[in-house]
Formats: sequence, C-alpha cells, structure tokens
Amino acid sequence: MQNDIAWIDPRGLDVTLDGMVGKSVLLNAATVATNASSLIDTSGGGDLFGFRWIPGVGGTRDILDTTGSYAIIPGYNLPYAPNESFNTSASGGVLSGIGAFANNSLTVGDQVQLDASTGLPAGTYTLLPARYALLPGAFLLTPRNSPPTRAVTLPEGTELVAGSRVNALTGVVAQNGLRSQFELVSSAALDGRAEYVRYSATDFLSKAAEQRGFNVQRLPADAGQTVFSATNGLDLLGALAAVTPTGARGGLVDINSPRSIAITDVPVVDGVLQLRPEVLNSFDAASLLVGGVRSFANGNVRITTNAPEIVVSNQDTSVVANDLILVARDGLTLTESARLQSLPGSAVMADPVVLGSADIAGSGDGLLVRVSSASEASVTRQGIGTGVAQLQVDAGAQVRAESLVLDSSSATTLNPEADLVAGAVTLSSSEIAIAAPGTDLGSSSAGLVVSDAVLESIQNSTSSLTLQAYQSLQLFGSYILGGDTFDRIELRTPVVRGVGLTSDVFQLKADTLVLSSPTDTLIQSDIPSATGAERLHFQLQSNTLELDPGKIALQQFASVGIEARSSVLISGQGSLESESDLTIATPLIAAVDRSEYELISNGALVVAQPEVSNITSTRDSALAASLRLQGSSVNFSSDVFSTLRRDSGSSNRW
Repeated sequence: MQNDIAWIDPRGLDVTLDGMVGKSVLLNAATVATNASSLIDTSGGGDLFGFRWIPGVGGTRDILDTTGSYAIIPGYNLPYAPNESFNTSASGGVLSGIGAFANNSLTVGDQVQLDASTGLPAGTYTLLPARYALLPGAFLLTPRNSPPTRAVTLPEGTELVAGSRVNALTGVVAQNGLRSQFELVSSAALDGRAEYVRYSATDFLSKAAEQRGFNVQRLPADAGQTVFSATNGLDLLGALAAVTPTGARGGLVDINSPRSIAITDVPVVDGVLQLRPEVLNSFDAASLLVGGVRSFANGNVRITTNAPEIVVSNQDTSVVANDLILVARDGLTLTESARLQSLPGSAVMADPVVLGSADIAGSGDGLLVRVSSASEASVTRQGIGTGVAQLQVDAGAQVRAESLVLDSSSATTLNPEADLVAGAVTLSSSEIAIAAPGTDLGSSSAGLVVSDAVLESIQNSTSSLTLQAYQSLQLFGSYILGGDTFDRIELRTPVVRGVGLTSDVFQLKADTLVLSSPTDTLIQSDIPSATGAERLHFQLQSNTLELDPGKIALQQFASVGIEARSSVLISGQGSLESESDLTIATPLIAAVDRSEYELISNGALVVAQPEVSNITSTRDSALAASLRLQGSSVNFSSDVFSTLRRDSGSSNRW
C-alpha cells in the first residue's frame, strides 16, 4: 500500500482503479466440447490483503522483514507455506526494498510442534513467512536459544512456549529432536512493537473508485469469466459453477467465434455456428455474451466483436438470462420467432459496456442487443467509422426485460409490430431521426428512423426511454414524446436538430429529462440552414432536468423552451448551446461538487421562475462548482447553487 492512496500488487503495478488479476478459464479450439460430467468452477469469494508499515513512534524497523521469524495461523492445515515474492527490480517501483510474503529459508513441510499456551492450544503448525503474522488470528513465532520451560506470559502480552521443529513430509525432527523455547507474539502484541495498517482490497478498491468517479473493477469476491472460443462447433454438456457471497457479482460467460452464429433449435447450414437456446439457458451466468469476448478497463467491460452475423430464431425455447449481450460486426437479426427474456426477479448488476477505441476509426463499428434484468445496462461506442452494419428487429420478435438496448453504428430497421416490453429502452445509432406522422425525411441521413408507430409501441410498454445518437438526433415535425406520467427520457447526443415549420412544436415530457453527450466537442450541422420561417419550436417539460457531462448543441430551432418545475441539476463538465433564444423556467439550479457548466444562447437567454413550482426543498451549495451564462441578452431571476457568472455580449458580466 502506497501512502493510503494506491494499491500496489506483487508485480509492482498500481491496480487501484484497474488491472486487478481476476479468475478466468479460456477454452479455445476449432471445436470445443465439454462432457456431461465436467465442471468449470469460477466461483468467487474471499478477499485480498494489503499492508503498510509506518516508521516512527511505533518503531523504526519493519520487524516482519526477516527470515529468522515465522508466522503460524491456527486452522491452516496445509503442510507447506505459500511463497509470494515481490517484484523488487527497477520495474517494481515502490516495492523495491520491501520484504515480501516469502522466506527462502523455509522448505516444503517445515512445521513446529508447540506445547499449549494461553492463546494457542498445543499442536503442530505449518511455518509461514513472517509477513503472514499480519493476518487476523495469526501469531509471530521466533526461535530462542534457550532451553524449554513451561509457558510463560510476559508483561507486553507475548508468551514463551516450548516446542520443536519438524518436517511433515520427511518426518525429520530438527536439532536432533531437542526441544527449545519459542517466543509467541499475538496480533495485539505485534501492534505494540511496530505500526502496521491493514487493508481489505474489497473495501479499499471500492472506495477508491467511488471517490474518483470510476466504476468498481471486478473484486476478489466476484465470480470469474469463462470463454468458449470456437470456429467449427460447440458441444457444451458440462456444468458451470460461479457461486458468490451475498453482494458479489456473478460469473461471466463469453461465446466467441469468427463465424456467423445462429441461436436456434433447427439445423443450420454449413459454416454457421449453432447455439441451442437450452444450452445457453443452462449456464445461469450473471452475464452471457455471444459473438465476442470481453476485457476490463477502468471498471468498464470492453467487448471485441468477432462474429460477422447473428440470427436469433428460437420460437420453441426462449433464451432466458440475467444479462444477455449479442454482438456482431455486419448483421444482427431478431426474426419473427426470436424470443429473448431477462430472468424475472434477478438483482443482477450490469457492467457498463464499451465497444471500440476512440483512437482507432472503425473499431466501434458493429451491432449490439442487450437484454438485462438490471434497471440500467449502459452501452457506449467509440471510434465509429464508415462500416455498414444492419440491425433488424422483425414483426413478431418478442423481448421481455427490465432494460433493453438496441445499438447500431450504422443502420437499424425496427418494425412497429415487434413485441418489445422493457422497463427501460435505449435506442442507439450513429444518427437518429424522430419522425412525426406525415413528415418528409428527405434531408435526413439517419441510420435509425423512429416512426410515430414505433414510438407509440415503445411508450406503451416502457417508462424510461434513452435515445443515444453518436453524431446527431434529428426531430421532424410536431410531436409529443413522453407524457405527464412518463418517468424518464434521456437524450444522449452532441447535436439535436430541428426540421419543420414555425407552426410545428416538438415536445419532450417526462418526470425527469436528461441531456448528455458522449463527446466534449461541438458538432456543426450538415443539414442546410433553414430560414426562420422554416424552423420548428422545441419544448422540454419536466419536474427535474439533469444536465450531465458533455457538450450539446441545439440547432435549427425557432426557439427552445425548458420547464423544470422542481430543479435543474448540473453534473460534471459540459455545455448546452442553443442557436436560438433559450428560456429556462425553474425555481432552482443545483450542481454536484466541482461541476463546470455553460448555458449559451446565440439569442436571448432567460432563466426565470416557472408559473408552477414543485420544489420541495433546497439543495446545499456545491463546492467548487461554477455556472456560466451567455447570450445576446441575459435575464436571470431564479435561485442558483453557487458562484454565477453572466456574459451578455462583450459587457455586463457577473
């Protein structure tokens, strides 16, 4: 442990936020088969232990950095000691000069036979490196060049006890069978001789991630990952075990192949890898991935997609999973007989998923369907290129889930007759167009066109809708998305553009509205600018408006009006910029600590009290948070959380 802020593993690597070595089993071959009697066990449990010695008043010497003393742990019954060395080379960094959980003087089978003492019953104990005396219930044992005596307790709480060294494997008794005296130091007495701080990896790593805004990486108590990677065939009859203690995350199963995959009960053509629904259901994994393999970084799951195509056609047997993720490069089809279902009543926690790399164009191209028992199962693409990929959901396809994600880097065809029922629905594409009835989409290049029939179907079966457009979200004509009883709508996009007439009004209505962006770079419109007479109005009505990180541009609207009857809550760094007049009616603007946000209008900016306020309590002022207002004119008459700065043209600043 380095200065209470970094967890350094035996390799000398900082794994505080990422890189903890996990449990995994990889089976990779042309054909992978597991027999009915076989078992793959990636169960979780236990913890990792860390320590830090503090020189000073408690002592100027690390008394456990020695080969002359040993640790014994009651209940440790193996006849040999673990030997965990540290990387003390130059690449080991801060580990240089720190004694490890190792003792090269010990040989396999080294033990000690001790008489009874106040704190330890008589018995035979395996000798361990001295550093293990830091563990709960352990003792530090030091041989003394003195004849054996009855057990004696010294004033500081240590004990002198008689015993002899033995070897469990050879039967040899050391020192010609002569007994001698040993000093036995309990954990409490050890702390009186030197100051050590002990750490739990589960507690430390969880708190570190929370404090720094990262997702928590997989921990020792979590179950591991099983990967089946095959090119010709899979015949999986064996069992998987991934038992975990309460509160830990369950096992992960990845099915990876460079071939096209069919999830079906009927025979498939040559060259296609068949996965039977009943086999997938037998895994009982916390998360099941088909079509790729996952890796881990910063608490996120990064998926490498390898299957070119996946077709789901399993009418006779539904695929039922806690968290099912399907990924393909070129095509992913839920046919009319597709049946996907999340496990009812499951309390699974779904890891955030990232596809592609922002530094590699095209690495994020592809398709994904996620059906989860978790209330939130996020998916983000990076490095989207020009590849053509088609996600297709046919009429009659049936999905039942707590949350559903349909994600494409290119094109999506979503039939309004698809039977999609989920507590939360996310539709993702490079560009998304929301089309009111009878609108002309001639100027739209969107890969996903969401018709009013599709929206009506989704809104009737969900209470939370996220529209994630990696490039732009286009709103056509007059329409009301959501409603007074709708729970949540999130727009996650760098650009929202309007196309319509001044008589048109596109409205968003929900209890909570969220605006966020996957990028901190403003994207300019590639749709020809419309005249003022051809621009529709954009209205957002909610109790709470959340402005999350990222820069968002509202383009080609005649006006933008926002009503947040309870509050506007700002989180992180970002901006909301409107080409036209921007009016925000809210009783309160609040922020998370250290937030930095800008509200910008190329016309007039008005922040005023709403006609109807639902505010129930005020929020505490945020620490080190800032809000900047900018417009050709600025009128502010609401309550604000903290320091406020106003820009109106080139003068009149707060």
